[in-house]
Amino acid sequence: MRNKLDTTFNSRFRAECLNRELIYTLSEAKSIFKEWLSFYDKQRTHRSLGLLTPAQFAKSLTKVRATPSLRQNLKQNKLNNPNINRPITVI
Repeated sequence: MRNKLDTTFNSRFRAECLNRELIYTLSEAKSIFKEWLSFYDKQRTHRSLGLLTPAQFAKSLTKVRATPSLRQNLKQNKLNNPNINRPITVI
C-alpha cells in the first residue's frame, strides 16, 4: 500500500511541478518545491478526502462533539484513575 501512495505522489509531483518548471539552481528548486508542497498540502483538493483540501478535512475532524455517553465514559475514567490529566513531574 505504501508503494502505491509513493507512486501516486511522485506522479502528481512530476505532472504538476517538475514538468511545468525549468529549474537552474538548487535554491530555485527548493523554493519551487516548497511552494508546490504548500499548495499540495493546503489548497489542492484530494479525492481520498472527499474532494476537500487537507486543511478543510482536518478542520472537519475537529468538529466532532462529545456525545453524552462519551462524556460519561470520560468522567468515569477520571474517577477510576485520578492520575489522568495530572502533570508529570520529572526528577
